Order: sequence, then C-alpha cells, then structure tokens
Amino acid sequence: MKNPAPTEYPVHEFIRERWSPRAFSEKEIAPADLRSLFEAARWAPSSSNEQPWAFIVATRNDQENFTKALQPLVEFNVNWARNAYLLGFAVSELAFAKNNTPNRNAHYDTGAAMAQLTTEATSRGILVHQMAGFDPDTARDVFEIPAGWDNVRQMGPHRRFHHKVIKLIL
Repeated sequence: MKNPAPTEYPVHEFIRERWSPRAFSEKEIAPADLRSLFEAARWAPSSSNEQPWAFIVATRNDQENFTKALQPLVEFNVNWARNAYLLGFAVSELAFAKNNTPNRNAHYDTGAAMAQLTTEATSRGILVHQMAGFDPDTARDVFEIPAGWDNVRQMGPHRRFHHKVIKLIL
C-alpha cells in the first residue's frame, strides 16, 4: 500500500512515498537491507564529522532484547509496535569525542542520520515509523545507555503490509 504525500511542488518519489503507518508486518528485513539503512545513516552530514549517533536495535529473532525495546514505549505505541520486525533507538553523544566539549549539534546531526536512514528504507520498500511516545529514562535503564548520551527517538522499520491486511488490523 502506498500513501503518497500531496506535495505542492515536485519532490523525489522517496520523499513523497515516506509515511508512518501503524500497521506493521512481522516479515523479516534482510540483514543486507538493514546494513544498508545504517550505512546510509553513517553518511549523514555532522558537525566536525563527529557522527554523534548510535543505534540500539533488536529484531524479533532476539526476543529478549525485542521485549526490552517494547518496555519504554507508551501503551498506545506498544499496541502496534509489538508487531514490527525490528525496534530500535537513535541516541546522541552530547560531547565531542575529540575534546569532550558540548556538541550543541548532536541532536540535529542524529536527526540527519535518521532522515537518511528513512529515505534509504523507503527506496527499499521499508517503512520507518519514528516514535516520540516512549520514556527515555526507561530506555536508559533497560539498555544501559551511558551518561553523556541522550535518547532521541525510537523507531520501527518494517515491510509494507498489503492494503487488505491493514484494513483487517485497523
């Protein structure tokens, strides 16, 4: 199923076709595709080329960590995110690695990485639902995110459902 954005001016199809449905497929995402998503994120621009982001991810194949990834979500998001193949968090290192001074661009740079990851996913027929509805403190505790790093966003990349399946779930 596609849900193209009603743009006022022409944009690339991968931007127009990006959307965040709440119906997830449990279908596995090939490891090569996942590596390509994170490779796209790696090439995002960042202040002083610090690349201050990291991703914590868990697939259904790792049930223990997948269950942990559900814990920080608000109940509304758990109800549909539990059906995703993969759940993850984007986190930002808040200080420059080279001199330990504050990196005021860390969140912005992590957002750029997420944008590139999302565009690459769209090009592969994978949708990424980014979620703000989670408790950062629970994520920090569950995944032992160190001091000096900040939770930015939880995400759930997944394969598109067929339109008929979405109608049955919603």
